[in-house]
Amino acid sequence: MMLCGRQQMAESTEVFLSNEEHAKVLVRLRELLWSVSDYAHERCGHLLSAQAKDGWLDRATSSQICQLASVVDAFVQECERICGRTSSPLQAAFRLQASKFVQRFHNDRNTKLILILDNERWKQADVPAEFQDIADHIVSTGKFTLLKRDSTSNIGDQKPSNILMIGKEKFAVVGSYKLVLGGGAQQQAGLKTITSTNLALASRALQLLLWAIPLVKTHFVAILRNQNVTLGSTDNVMGLSKLHSSASYQSLSSASSPSGLTANSSMTNIPSSLASVKNGSVSNLVSLATPTSSSSSTSPGQQSIQRHIQSISVAMDTLEVDIRSHVTGIEAKLQSIMLKLVSAQLSQWDARPPVPSAAFRAISRDLNKLNEAISDVMPALQVQGLYRGINSAFKGKLKEKLAKMNIVNDGSPQHGVVTTELTFYLETLKTLKVLPLEELGDKIFEDIWSQR
Repeated sequence: MMLCGRQQMAESTEVFLSNEEHAKVLVRLRELLWSVSDYAHERCGHLLSAQAKDGWLDRATSSQICQLASVVDAFVQECERICGRTSSPLQAAFRLQASKFVQRFHNDRNTKLILILDNERWKQADVPAEFQDIADHIVSTGKFTLLKRDSTSNIGDQKPSNILMIGKEKFAVVGSYKLVLGGGAQQQAGLKTITSTNLALASRALQLLLWAIPLVKTHFVAILRNQNVTLGSTDNVMGLSKLHSSASYQSLSSASSPSGLTANSSMTNIPSSLASVKNGSVSNLVSLATPTSSSSSTSPGQQSIQRHIQSISVAMDTLEVDIRSHVTGIEAKLQSIMLKLVSAQLSQWDARPPVPSAAFRAISRDLNKLNEAISDVMPALQVQGLYRGINSAFKGKLKEKLAKMNIVNDGSPQHGVVTTELTFYLETLKTLKVLPLEELGDKIFEDIWSQR
């Protein structure tokens, strides 16, 4: 009886919250949870800033920054799941430190690039097996990313090659893969001369960069759309690319005309004032195009991202146009040098025995030396285009000389001497195999004769 009475008394003294009061309690509890979450974010943000002041950021690697970004992302997402809203202090602190790291990363690459430019020796370099492996990975996957190797891989034990294979195409490369040479090459790189092989290497390296540009553009568009990179990192990559491009353009536009070329001038040695080249490589671009990750919530709105994608596309397209013009400029430079050599020889030539004359033997020798310098570097089609231009220029100069000497296609002794000289010249081109045989027929020189 007594126990039953106590239970009834306890039940009668219980107080229940009204619906309105229950809602207020839930709001207060939610606000308390938000405050706890904000406090945790602030303390973590302060810890991150304190570690940065202690010099951690200066010692951090891109891998460590990526790991930190993953931790921040996971923490933010879990807090948002529990609390129903996002806290910003930790994100803001990470954004600041990530931006500083990206800028330091960019400055380091910029300094390293400048040092490499100052010390490039312009010699064909061996291609390590690891580098070839990266290129094969990019070709097979179509993705401009670094290859993750198995710890048991023996790739490091393989011997280097003297060429880089991109699919079925061969590329000769220089040691730095990152190079600008211009009129100051002798002072900057300690080079006494820049050879036609140097120019051919530069042209080929530029074509390697042309192969890589579409992949880099696709890579950055993809990571921007996935919001896995800060906009600053893409700006920095474009900044380094523009450094290459602008330096090359200035070198090309300021390079002086060749002078002092004599009949004995060799196509193997070219004054450094003739050089204007820019180089790039897969290894360099892979390091540049591998983004420094940051918290996904640091990305701007989709509209801003789309504008940045368009900006990257325009910048890459402009860079591609510039590089193609540099490749054309290098070929034009080689042609202009050869044209000066031809002009120097023809100015001393007279249509009289013995045949072949010293002038035509010198022209043949220069054609041979040019082929020796570039044939192992440039692809056959590019070599063809170069010699096609040289042959066209040669015919134009010879036509002017014949008109000046009043020699026509009339079967005279002088006409016979010219025909014999041209036969010797054609045999040189056929021996070099630099032009298709159908372009070296009997009618190739019909247009050099003036009509009476």
